[in-house]
Order: sequence, then structure tokens, then C-alpha cells
Amino acid sequence: MQKNFEILSFYKGYDKVILNNQEMTIKKIANNYELRIILLILVIFYLVHCSSSREIQVPSKGISLGINGLPLRTGCTFDHKIIKLIPYNSSFEIINVGPREIFESLEDYWFIVEYENVKGCVYGLNVYTPPKYGGFASDFYFYKGKSLYDRNLFVAAIINFENSIKLNPENYKNYYYKAKSEYYLKKYFECIQDSTLSLKEGNGNLSVLNLRAECYMRRGFFTLAEIDLDFVTSQKEGEFVKYYRNLCEIKSILKRENATLICNKAIELAKPIKN
Repeated sequence: MQKNFEILSFYKGYDKVILNNQEMTIKKIANNYELRIILLILVIFYLVHCSSSREIQVPSKGISLGINGLPLRTGCTFDHKIIKLIPYNSSFEIINVGPREIFESLEDYWFIVEYENVKGCVYGLNVYTPPKYGGFASDFYFYKGKSLYDRNLFVAAIINFENSIKLNPENYKNYYYKAKSEYYLKKYFECIQDSTLSLKEGNGNLSVLNLRAECYMRRGFFTLAEIDLDFVTSQKEGEFVKYYRNLCEIKSILKRENATLICNKAIELAKPIKN
């Protein structure tokens, strides 16, 4: 015990020596004009280098993946007017990156672009930035898969989502759209698995829980579907007809006491809003 205390005391003393040496070095630098100038230059270089490394890399070119055309808007929100549609597979210049926005459960950047001498904003969900322009191969596979999904080519879409997952297994968007593709192909077990992986990787949108619940329903796992939809409808954002309609069906099948209440809520939400 005494030996350990001596070792500890030695290290404490060693720390004091180091601190004293550092203080002496700092004092010498402060008293030396040339060293102060050099130190100032190094600090400025460090700050400039660090700030630039945190900036978002702006690709110089993009390609439209919008099946019906990529909307070029007057500003970087969906409320802004559409100037024109950039045709599918057409390239355009990217001037800068705009704000991030969530759309259909996915979050992406707006891009400030120029197409045929017209400047405007496009939403990044249907924009592919080729690798040589600063994009990533995993993005290419995702956007290609999304493009195929939009055209109901679900088998081909799944192949691209799988390729994207191999390169970036932490992107929940791949699992989400892969699960949706599997749902339409009636591959319900796979849909359950991938929607669960999407949740695991951070997809906080209620639609993925509803998707998993629908797959549970198709396989007869009504209690599991009920658990998902009970949570969905307990959220403020969960007041949608499709959520309550599915839950109404489940509650009725399971003969729950609150089935009538849930079904009435579904009917209420289905009514058109009167002005």
C-alpha cells in the first residue's frame, strides 16, 4: 500500500514538473515577438482549416431522377412556384446546397441549381450526384432504386437498394423503400425484416410502423400489428385515415372492446373537411 502511494506521489510530482515547464515555455513565447507572430499564423491556419473541413462539399453537377421530371422551383421550399420540369436523366449545374427538409418521411437537401440558363431550387431526393462530381456510389444505387420503385419496377428496385446497403448499411432509406417494394411483391416476411431494420437505423417516421403493421396483418400476426398501430395512433402525427382504418380492422378481428371507438375515429377522419 505504501509503495502504491509512493508511485502515486511520484506521478503527482511529475505532473507538477510538466506543468511548470509548460508555463515557462509559454512565458518565453509571450516574450518573443517572432514566436508570437508564428504562433498567430499557426492559429489562423488551424481555424481556417477546421472551418473549411466542416463545410458541406458541393457537387458541381447533378442528374434528374424524377420520372415525370424534376421540379425546378423559384425558392428552396415546396411552397415556391415550379418554373419548369427538368427531364429525367438530364444534367444540370449545382451552384450551392440549400436547407434540409423532410419530405415523405425522408430528409434531404435542397440544391440551388442552373438548368438551361434558368436558376432555381430542386429537392435532393430525386437528384443524383455522380461520384466524380462528389457524390457516393451508395447514393447512386439508392436513387436508381427509388427511380425504379416509382415506376413500379420493384424487383429491379430491390437489387439497387441491396447494392446501396452493401456500401452504406446505416442508411434507413434503403431499408424503408426495400420494405415497401417487398410489400407490393407480397414478400411480407422480408418486408417485416427490412422495415424493422429501417427503424433500427433511425427512421422515426410513423409510416414505417404502419408498413410493418400491414405486413403483420397479411401474415396473420394481428397482435403484433395492433402493438405497432396502437403506438402510431397515440402520436399527434398519427391521426391519418389509413392508420385508424388498419387499426379498426385489427381491433374488430381481435374483438377488442375499443373496436367501435377506433372505427368511429376512422370514419370521422375520412369525412371531408368543411370550410
